[in-house]
Amino acid sequence: MIKQGLPPVSDESTLVLILGSFPGEQSLERRQYYANRGNDFWKLIGHAIDENIITLDYPEKIKRIQAHGIGLWDVYKQCEREGSMDKHIKKPIRNVFSTIRFQFPQIKTIFLNGKTLGIHEAYLQSSGFKTKVLLSSSNANRNQSPKRKSEWKSIFNNLCCNDY
Repeated sequence: MIKQGLPPVSDESTLVLILGSFPGEQSLERRQYYANRGNDFWKLIGHAIDENIITLDYPEKIKRIQAHGIGLWDVYKQCEREGSMDKHIKKPIRNVFSTIRFQFPQIKTIFLNGKTLGIHEAYLQSSGFKTKVLLSSSNANRNQSPKRKSEWKSIFNNLCCNDY
């Protein structure tokens, strides 16, 4: 079954995009990024921006990250997949990042949520973006929780200094 992804969460205040691969089933059903409570994204980003956003409703979470210049999107706009696991993605079609580059030229940096997305770094860099691969927010990566929290905190603290 062919599935369509979600539109980007970005506006004129967005300075950095965090990219996942493709929304999971719960995210697609709810039309919300990182809707699966098993994913640690909202905990990690909340820690990184020094705000407890985990209990907020989705629109308020989006407002809070946008207030920090952070937007969300995915590498793939469409794919075939049974379930929510990235390893089951088939026939992916990548989003066209030059479009968002044209629409929001202030976005200079893209963070990739997970090592497997690192294969897209060269493409994103050729589109004019600085990139950084983050340790994945997936619950499958919880064995690296302290390192992950530290990395995400450090990366987002450095945004103001244009280190990425």
